[in-house]
Amino acid sequence: MKFSNSLPIYHVAYSEDDQKNYLNIYDLLKLKIQNKLTKETYVWKIGMSKWIKAGKVHDLKPLFANPVNVPEELENKYNLPD
Repeated sequence: MKFSNSLPIYHVAYSEDDQKNYLNIYDLLKLKIQNKLTKETYVWKIGMSKWIKAGKVHDLKPLFANPVNVPEELENKYNLPD
């Protein structure tokens, strides 16, 4: 994956009452691996006029371009879903 050198900070909204704040691209990748971030999950960062689905955000498209293959030892270590 290729990302820009600066790491923008994102906020993720699952619902009005359930948000995760101050996440960088690596945090978002962890959420993606855990199936907690999908193309349909709303995200926002400074400069955006409104919350947008993650799959529509240009900088996040690499996260959804190809399935993330996690080595089995990491799946076991972190109890990641199949």
